[in-house]
Amino acid sequence: MSFRALSHALGGLTLAATLTGAAMAQETVTYATDGGNILDVMTRTLIRPAEAKYGLRVVPDPNADRYPVIKAQVMSGKPT
Repeated sequence: MSFRALSHALGGLTLAATLTGAAMAQETVTYATDGGNILDVMTRTLIRPAEAKYGLRVVPDPNADRYPVIKAQVMSGKPT
């Protein structure tokens, strides 16, 4: 399995765990993703079903180079 495939698989598991936790708190979740085909697949298979099942809202944040963006948000003390 390639690193990229493993990364996407782990990202999917992380997303599933996050969505379950968010459902308990009934909140909006921002999902940082590379976008593209993987976002399309995740939207169909995980995001929309989780929104319907748990009554939460998932906002995808596609950005191929997301680490600097996330780091800046965390450092500011106001992550979105």
